Amino acid sequence: TGVTGYIGGDALHAITQSVTSSSIVALIRSEDRAATVTEKFPNVVPLIGDLDSIAKISQEAQRADIVLSMASGLRFTYPKELGNFFANRGINVWIQIGGGSVLSGPEVASKTYGHPGSKLYNDLPGASEIQDIITASPKRVVDHILRNLNSSRPNVRTATVYGPLIYGQGRGPVNQRSIQIPDLAKASLKFNHGIHVGKGLNAWSNVHVSDLTHLIVKLILEASGSSNPRLWNENGLFFAESGRMASLASFSVP
Repeated sequence: TGVTGYIGGDALHAITQSVTSSSIVALIRSEDRAATVTEKFPNVVPLIGDLDSIAKISQEAQRADIVLSMASGLRFTYPKELGNFFANRGINVWIQIGGGSVLSGPEVASKTYGHPGSKLYNDLPGASEIQDIITASPKRVVDHILRNLNSSRPNVRTATVYGPLIYGQGRGPVNQRSIQIPDLAKASLKFNHGIHVGKGLNAWSNVHVSDLTHLIVKLILEASGSSNPRLWNENGLFFAESGRMASLASFSVP
């Protein structure tokens, strides 16, 4: 899912360049959008539908070796049915794009916007701490289900990739830019200065979209073989970042 979006479209480009023997079926909302996608990526097979097309998604997911879910998790209407999407054969893989606000739960709950965080999280030795945050967040429905899916379906591998501030021109067929930096720039022009929330001392990581999708490709290649179990399921949490802004306030002129 999500091939007409910013991340999903760039991932589609990266996959077709790196995994040339792959057969790709993409969920696309309309025939018009499908025509745009297949014009640029003629080997993609469109599946016309949306995130409510549960029967179609389930049927195709059971045929697939790897499912890439790159649409917004908050809009999923089928999280409790995820387990039924996998066939009882071989190894099935589900790679999910997670919400970039996963670590902001405690700050949102305490309304301490713009304050520097007291903790730096790491997706390797600190995976259990991230899992604790996910557990405490009722909105992380898909994250909850994916990390526990392997316990009831041992043939399933899952991974969630979390993106921060994502920049750079995408290489997909439709949406080729992020809404993050353009919207920040638009707000800065509107108010005649850079903006931040509260004291603006919170940190924000960033990554180029092509680096993010390169990580997705690496996971696909890992999934194709006898992969390291530490990459999947409860350990399958990946923070994609290549830089860090320690204080948004330093970029703003009040």
